[in-house]
Amino acid sequence: MAARATALFLGSFTLLNLALAPIVPGFDANIWWIDDRILPSFLRPGVLLICGLGLTLYALPVVFYAGAQWTRRRRRQSPIPDIDAYMFAYPNWQRLINRVLIVSVLLLVPIVGVNIVRYYELLHTGEILARFPLSFSLLVLIGLMVPAGQAVRNLRCSVRPEAGGSSQSGVRGMRAYVRDILRFCFYGLCAVFLFPLAQMFCFGYTDYRRPADAAVAFGARVYADGRLSTAVYDRTRTAVELYRAGFVRYLIFSGGPGDGGIHETAAMRDYALRHGVPADRILLDPAGLDTESTVRNSCALLRSRGADSMLAVSTFYHLPRIKLTIQRSACVGYTVPARESRILRLLPWYLFREVPAFWYYYSVAPFAPRYH
Repeated sequence: MAARATALFLGSFTLLNLALAPIVPGFDANIWWIDDRILPSFLRPGVLLICGLGLTLYALPVVFYAGAQWTRRRRRQSPIPDIDAYMFAYPNWQRLINRVLIVSVLLLVPIVGVNIVRYYELLHTGEILARFPLSFSLLVLIGLMVPAGQAVRNLRCSVRPEAGGSSQSGVRGMRAYVRDILRFCFYGLCAVFLFPLAQMFCFGYTDYRRPADAAVAFGARVYADGRLSTAVYDRTRTAVELYRAGFVRYLIFSGGPGDGGIHETAAMRDYALRHGVPADRILLDPAGLDTESTVRNSCALLRSRGADSMLAVSTFYHLPRIKLTIQRSACVGYTVPARESRILRLLPWYLFREVPAFWYYYSVAPFAPRYH
C-alpha cells in the first residue's frame, strides 16, 4: 500500500501541475520535485504527462478494489480476501499497470539522477551552500524506487491466491479490506505530510546567496522591552551579514507590531544601525503582517527604486513557503536561511504548523494575483 500511495501522490501532483500550467502563465510547481529543464522544452509536458499517468494508474486498483468489495458486501457475496487476490483476477490488467509504472519510472530516473549530480556539483563549486546537504532529488529517487520495486515483484509473482468461499475467509476478507484501505489512506497522508517537511530541510537549509538589490528579513516576535526573539535576531543578523559582505545594497525589515510599544521593524532597524549599517540603506515595511504581505510590500519598495531582486532571509522551515510566494511576484528572489544561534524551543510545533501552511500557499498560488 505504501508503494501505491506514493505513486498516487507523485502522479496526481504532477498531473495537477500540468493541468494548471496552461491556465496560469508562469505556474510550474513540478519544479518542486523534479527539474526537467535538461529536456527540450517541447518534450517536457509530454514526458511528465506520461509519467504522471503511469504513476496514477498504478494506484487505481485500490479504488477499484474498494468498489468491488463494497458491491460484493451489498449483494451479500463472499468478500475478496485482499487486494492481491483482486489483482490476480485480472492478470492482463495487472501486467499492464505494472509495466506502465516501470516505464514511467525509467523515464524519470535519468532526470532525477542529473538533478542529484547537479546539486552536489553546485555544492562543490560553492555556488550554493547547505547546512543539511541532502538533495531532495535523492529522496525523490528513493520514493520512485518504492512503487517500481513493487511493480517488478508483481510481474515476477506467478502464484495466484486461492479465493476463499467460507464464512471464516469472508471475515478475513472484510478485515483485510478495512486494513488495506486504512493503510492506503495512512501512507497517502504520510506522503502529503513528508513532502513539505522534506522541502523544509532540503530546500530550506540550502543557501542561495548571490548579489542582489536587497536582503529582506522577515519579522518575528519582539518582546515588550524591545529585545529580539531568537528567530528575529537570527534573521536580522544574517541580513546584516549579507549587507556587510557586499551581497546587497539595501536591507528591508518587514514585520508587524511587537509585544509592547516597539514595532518589530524598529527593533530590527536598531540592531542594524548598531552594527554599522547606514540609515539610508535600511527600508522598513511595517505592514508585513504575514508572508504574502511581506513579499508584496518588499517587491513594491524595490520596484519604486528601480530594483527587482531580493534575498529572502528567514528561518529554514519558512523558506519553501516564501519561495512559493516570490514565484508570484514580479521580482527575482532567492532564499537564504538565517544563521541559527540556537535551536528554537518550539521547533517541532513550527515544523508541524508549516505543513498545512505550505499546502495552503500552494493551493492559492495559481489563482492569486501577481505582485508588481
